[in-house]
Amino acid sequence: MKAFILVVILALSGTALGQQAKDLPQPGRYQIATHRLLTNIDNVILLDTWTGKTWRLRGSDTWHLMTRLDTPEQVKEWNKANPPPSKQP
Repeated sequence: MKAFILVVILALSGTALGQQAKDLPQPGRYQIATHRLLTNIDNVILLDTWTGKTWRLRGSDTWHLMTRLDTPEQVKEWNKANPPPSKQP
């Protein structure tokens, strides 16, 4: 799921790379994107286009800052610090 969120963010940031900036409408500072996973729960992501910071909406009124991973080393470190929950029978 974490990888999917990263892919969504990258896809949103790179959709206009092939177009001239002067031809595109300038976005506001904050952009909101939604996606639905297999759980049929809408995930709402808030992106600050100036700083690159990203938040995920939890519940109906709480934004949580997401950790930004820019390098494979950062991904490895994050995975070590955040192992998946163990499955209990």
